[in-house]
Amino acid sequence: MNIGNKSVPRSKYVFECSWFTDKSEKHERCINKHTFNHHIDLLLPETETIPDEILSELSDQLYYLVSGVSPSWLLNAEFIEVFVRKGHLILNVTKKTYLELGLVGTVSKYYNKHKDKYVVIIALLSDEFKEGTKFRKRVEWCLEKWKWLFTFFITWQPHDPAVCSSSISSYMTTKWAVTCHDCCIKASSHVYRYLEAPLVTHKNTEETDAACGFVKYFEWLGAANEQLKCNGSADSYVNTYSCPTPHTILNHCLNISLKGFFTTDSISVIVNSLRNKLCHSSGKIPWVAMTVHGFQDSPVSWGQQEHGYFDSGDNFYSIVLFPDDGVWIYKGLSFLDLLS
Repeated sequence: MNIGNKSVPRSKYVFECSWFTDKSEKHERCINKHTFNHHIDLLLPETETIPDEILSELSDQLYYLVSGVSPSWLLNAEFIEVFVRKGHLILNVTKKTYLELGLVGTVSKYYNKHKDKYVVIIALLSDEFKEGTKFRKRVEWCLEKWKWLFTFFITWQPHDPAVCSSSISSYMTTKWAVTCHDCCIKASSHVYRYLEAPLVTHKNTEETDAACGFVKYFEWLGAANEQLKCNGSADSYVNTYSCPTPHTILNHCLNISLKGFFTTDSISVIVNSLRNKLCHSSGKIPWVAMTVHGFQDSPVSWGQQEHGYFDSGDNFYSIVLFPDDGVWIYKGLSFLDLLS
């Protein structure tokens, strides 16, 4: 389909129905595969205040804007030993830069036709990248002759709970003499009163007379997170969307919006806090929902694979928890993006 000779951005969506206690831990796999997280939306029915566990986790979540860094410094043996548990250095570069670097990579699947973008992946903890190997020396030489300096966001989750996550900022400032600006998590909240919400249960994933299916629920969830009016009013300038049926009335519902740079460990803590709240609600809370958005323009997304930010930019997932320990997982990604 074309509009004005321009292709409509394409997206694809994946839905999974699971259990929180299932051995496959699909919700944890989903969280751990999506590493560059920028925006979190929480929707908590029959709740008016932000849970203390979430407030505590947010106070510990630090991230920084770092300026003037050479990519070769990220290969420093001490830096890797202290700060890298597992990981890769991924360079998404133009053809001109790729030829100047002299490293082996592959053509970007999003630019395969003209071959004008390349991806170079360096496994920092692999045997071939150990100290003193020929491969490591070559990579170091190639990046050292590349004189560009970069500005980027960075966050770090310590291996040891006794270590402060600000250690990475102190290291960079001391060892590399670069500027690290502290960035704060931006949090806002809104309490809905007498909100119409779809009637859903974990087992009824398809639409029935007794429950709303997952497709219409997640459509409504997106509108609720954006605080759009869903009363179907014809005089609404923004939309005439109405809550799907069957639906119920929530006396109050807390919407929390968090923006920053979030580690997968922090998101796991938030999910466990939501589950704990759900388990102690005595059945008063029908479900809780969390939607996590990655950076739209990130060159990588699921499982550190390429992200088509010029395709549609979709880069998010939603997790819905139910009182019976059921879980719904909904993933949105660009058309050529892959789930590893």
